[in-house]
Amino acid sequence: MSALLEPDQFDQGTIDLVNEFGWAVTFVHPNADDPEETPNFAYTTNLEEHCGLPELIVFGVPVEPAHQILTEFVEKTKSGFAWSGKPQRVQGILDQVDVELREVHASNFQDHFGVTLSFQQVTGRKYMQKALQIFWPNKDGEMPWDTENGTWIQPRLDLPKAVEEAQQ
Repeated sequence: MSALLEPDQFDQGTIDLVNEFGWAVTFVHPNADDPEETPNFAYTTNLEEHCGLPELIVFGVPVEPAHQILTEFVEKTKSGFAWSGKPQRVQGILDQVDVELREVHASNFQDHFGVTLSFQQVTGRKYMQKALQIFWPNKDGEMPWDTENGTWIQPRLDLPKAVEEAQQ
């Protein structure tokens, strides 16, 4: 059996949040070296253990609304919501607009769930098996897979990494 790593300051902050609330949110913002179109995103840590829902990720939403969206899913799950295991529309999440959950392909875990993976390793928890991306529609009600036109700030993590990169 491998020894657990010592948590760094960032890991310890996540551990403290999970100990207090049962789950945590990490916000990722583009830095000065990133391309201009790089979206911000937010993702969860410890949802499966906390409420039985796979980890969640949402792109292109400011910090406060992103946290609210993720919290709404936790509350819905506590009230009986369950992911169906396939793409699933969910009503009334983002400003009362329907969103869609799609399973994140495992090839995208490392690039987008770093804190969650580190948390699991540092605390000896089970490695995440599934994650879900929350997709929201553009102003015309279209989802990223509905049209090839337009600029999307929501990468398709439901596709294998090489396929998603080719579509950008």
